[in-house]
Amino acid sequence: MEDIDRWLGDTPRALDGLVVTSGQQLNAEYMAKLTGAQNLLQKAFVAAATDLEKADRLIERAAAMPYDEREESFPGVQGAVQMLYDAITDDMEDADEDDHEWLEAALAAHEMTTGPGKAEVASILNGMVLQTAFFSLPEVEKRRITKAVGSAPLHVEHLEPDATVTARAEVIRSILAALAAYLAC
Repeated sequence: MEDIDRWLGDTPRALDGLVVTSGQQLNAEYMAKLTGAQNLLQKAFVAAATDLEKADRLIERAAAMPYDEREESFPGVQGAVQMLYDAITDDMEDADEDDHEWLEAALAAHEMTTGPGKAEVASILNGMVLQTAFFSLPEVEKRRITKAVGSAPLHVEHLEPDATVTARAEVIRSILAALAAYLAC
């Protein structure tokens, strides 16, 4: 074994830069896919108010984005999740400590929605309770969230990697419905 180590020398360390560069490239590629999906879904969200057919076409395009093996997700579904997450967490972060409107809206959206949308609202809220390094919630808010959503998982698995575009589109619609419910409250 010593002979092999001596023969290899610093070769593995010499490749470290390539590995980091490769990982950075893969991250950039996934972020481009996610950004593209969110762009389509934001347009669909706006179009839904006046042109449901256009909204459906845009959702279908986002749903058609293939499964990413490395990230273990569909960019279209993850884009919808990220839109919901950003809406709720941005409002929470912008609120004064005694302003609970964001929580009222999130709990109402949780009550009004079903399926994947409801599961994602629960996951986001429970994550805010559990991830104290990122979120600082008053105890009263933590108790209300826990009472409403229990111990929802931090990551919700909606689909298998071989899910159809139709199934992916339905999950996206459910999550966007939760976003619409949240924003309407």
